[in-house]
Amino acid sequence: MKRFGLPTALTLVTLLAQGPALAQAAPAQAPASGQAPASGQPPASGQAKKDVADKPAKAVVITDKARQHFRACVNYLQDPDGARYEAAYQECQAAYSESPSWKILGNLGIASMKLERTGQAIEYFQRFLDQGGDAIVGDERAQFQRDLETQRISVVWVTIETLPGATVVDERIPTRGAAVVNTYRVGPEPLRVGIQPGRHKITIKQQGFVSEIWEFTAASGTAIKRQVKLEKPEAEPLASGSEIERPIPNSVWIGAGATVVLGAGGVLTGLLAFKKNQDYKDANDATDPTAATEIKDDGTTLNYVADGLFVGAGVAAVVTAVLFLTRPEVGPDAEDESAFSVSPVFSPEGAGVNLQGRF
Repeated sequence: MKRFGLPTALTLVTLLAQGPALAQAAPAQAPASGQAPASGQPPASGQAKKDVADKPAKAVVITDKARQHFRACVNYLQDPDGARYEAAYQECQAAYSESPSWKILGNLGIASMKLERTGQAIEYFQRFLDQGGDAIVGDERAQFQRDLETQRISVVWVTIETLPGATVVDERIPTRGAAVVNTYRVGPEPLRVGIQPGRHKITIKQQGFVSEIWEFTAASGTAIKRQVKLEKPEAEPLASGSEIERPIPNSVWIGAGATVVLGAGGVLTGLLAFKKNQDYKDANDATDPTAATEIKDDGTTLNYVADGLFVGAGVAAVVTAVLFLTRPEVGPDAEDESAFSVSPVFSPEGAGVNLQGRF
């Protein structure tokens, strides 16, 4: 038998190709991807668990879907460029979920061992040997027993108690080579997984919570337990000088200035108009009608101009008040892009004010 259990895999492919034949398997289902099997815990007194093997095997129909997944599993294990254990692991799990034949458990154990999902490898190897019984003999049985014993000696059992549904990412950091990463999901009970000894970085994360990072170095055959309480993120305080403000934009200052200028111009023009009115009264004595008429026309024009300036001042005051009351909240780095201009307009028909702005 080859080291990676491929003859066993090929035997099952032959079995699966026989059509609707029945394969013998225990009723237990393969665990969900990323979650350690419930029975993958270290057995009491170092003895293998027999609870699964003691139950009578049930006949299982080998479906076409199971055949397809298992062929893919074997192909990944026999890849000419090197075994692809992650892909083989996924395909074997899919095959076992579809048709739980005990023969699939051997390759599941091999893939789990190579991926350093040690707790699962122990579970699968033990169930494979127990359920296979007398069908596994000679070098094949001896090899799987050696693999099982090696995994039991080296395993580090890690128990993490945290929020159900949290994701646990285990990263073993070797002295050389790339890190080995495995991801698990916490169920309703605390997560208990078997990992390889060495330096580990474990990240516990849950959406809406601050992730917790735990780093440690574990020796073979040890057990570690940790309770992790994930916290909600705190609201970040505003940095000094970064408070939201409502600064007065330039348009307000321009509008206020225009109001003052137009109002002052209206007052000055009104005074001139009043002076012209007095001059007209003095000149309207019938001695020089032409001069009196010119004085009257000048006074009338000045009245129009004063009225226009006062109207412009009033409009500018209203606009300025609106801009001031509706000014936006901005940060300290925001640029004031508003612009506002007021200019008087004179024409033979009268006077007024021209307002232009970008708010």
